[in-house]
Amino acid sequence: MPTICKGMNTTDVEGRIVLDLAYNADPMKDPERTHKGIDYIAWVHTQTTPEEFAREMERSWTELEGRPVYTGFKKQACVRDGIVVNKYLNIIRVWDFGFRRAACGFFQWSSEDVLYALHEIHGDSEELGGFASRVLGWCRLNYPAPIYKFEDCCDIAGVQHSDKPRETSIEILRKVFQKKGLPCDLRYKLYRTNEAISLTRELIRAGRLIVSNTCQVLTDGLDHAYCFKKHKPGLPLSETPVKNGIHDHIVDCLHICVVNTTNAEKILFEHSRECPSESEYTPPIDRRYDPVMGGV
Repeated sequence: MPTICKGMNTTDVEGRIVLDLAYNADPMKDPERTHKGIDYIAWVHTQTTPEEFAREMERSWTELEGRPVYTGFKKQACVRDGIVVNKYLNIIRVWDFGFRRAACGFFQWSSEDVLYALHEIHGDSEELGGFASRVLGWCRLNYPAPIYKFEDCCDIAGVQHSDKPRETSIEILRKVFQKKGLPCDLRYKLYRTNEAISLTRELIRAGRLIVSNTCQVLTDGLDHAYCFKKHKPGLPLSETPVKNGIHDHIVDCLHICVVNTTNAEKILFEHSRECPSESEYTPPIDRRYDPVMGGV
C-alpha cells in the first residue's frame, strides 16, 4: 500500500485505486504533535471508551459487536444504597410499553445536576391497565401526594394503534389515571436510540448517573446485559442493541428520561470539556503532499 503522506495511503482494489484516509493525516489530530499543550487524541480518549475509540478513530468497525453498550458503567462508582429522595424536586416516572412486560422507572435530577435512578417496577405477564394500576398503588404508598410530585414520560410507541387492544397504550394509561383521580400529562418525543445512548454515555463518563442498588435489572443491563448484536456475515453491521425483553425495557426508561428532560443536554453543554478548536491550534504547514501538484 503506497504511502502518500502520513495517514494517507492508496491501494489497488480490482484495478481501482482506493484512497485510505486516517485521522492522523490531519496535523491537528496527529498524536505525535502537540501545540500550546493541546493533545487532540488525548482529549478524545477522555471523551470515549477504549471500544468507542477503536471503532471511531481506528476504524475497527466490529469492535463493539456483542459487547455491552455501556462499557464505561462501573458498579463500584455508579451504584449506591441509601439514596434519599428529595421531596422538593419532581420525581420523573417513566413508562415503557412492552407486550405483557412493561416497565416503569423512577428518576430524579438533583440540584447538582446528577441523575438518580431511584426504583424500578416490571410487568409480569400482565395487561398494561393492571400494571399501571399496580404502579400507581405503589406510588401512593411510597411517594404519597402532596409531599411528592411526579412528571410522567413515556415511550412514543404508546401513540401507535394495534389490533389487540384497539386503544393505544397512552389511552389505556390515561384511563387508569382518571380512575384513580390523578392528572395524566404524559411527555414523549421521537428520538434515535444512538442519540439516547450518546447522552447516557456522557452522563456516565461525567459521573452524573447514580443508580440505586434496588434497581437490579437496570444495573445488570447497564453493566453487561444490554449489548450490541453480534455481526452476521453477509449482512450490514448493526448498531442496534439486543432486545431480550427483560433488560431493554428498563434501559429504555432511562433513555426516555434522558431525552425528555432538558438537564442532560444542558449539563453536557455546560460541563463538558471543550474540544480543541482550530483557533487554539495552528498546525505547522505540511508540504510533503500538495493535492494539486502531487508530491513536493
